[in-house]
Amino acid sequence: MPGGGDILLGGWSLGGLLSLEMAHQLATAPSHARKFRVLGMIFIDSVSPRPLTEGRKVELPLPSAPIVRTPEEMETMKLKEKVDINMTHARMMVRHWDLPKWEGIAVPPTILLRAKENVQSEYQVFVDHTREKRMLGWEEYNAEHGNFIKDIVDVEGHHFSIFEFDRIPDVTEKIRLAADALDPSEF
Repeated sequence: MPGGGDILLGGWSLGGLLSLEMAHQLATAPSHARKFRVLGMIFIDSVSPRPLTEGRKVELPLPSAPIVRTPEEMETMKLKEKVDINMTHARMMVRHWDLPKWEGIAVPPTILLRAKENVQSEYQVFVDHTREKRMLGWEEYNAEHGNFIKDIVDVEGHHFSIFEFDRIPDVTEKIRLAADALDPSEF
């Protein structure tokens, strides 16, 4: 698609937030530079970051500065340790990220796939701080922006288990149905 066109954006967790930011960047680009039009977005258990800074406070064990490791230290680290550092840095950035303001622009219609269960680890509760809310904390932002979340679809598992091997067929089907609902064109 080097010439541009209609696209869907989506992602799991932070990927949903990135989709929202990318859609905003594409929608607010100068008209002569716009190549892509976002038809819709699929958030896969993407929790709104707003409650982390407003309203109910959730204590997240985050460092005040990025974690720096030497190349030698990185070579000896296990993949999980590297992923944990990257996720910590991502959560630190989200804490300071401002949700896009869609002034006069419609937010692309969005479908939220939502994990049914809570995580069990106390170190991962940051993904469940709004689990009791059907829209995972997006209620206010959604209302402020034309109720862009059009549907909420439950998926089996918790935030970190929805893509386990035995759940792949079901979650894949739900993603496909969401994509078809957002872009109903026939092939």
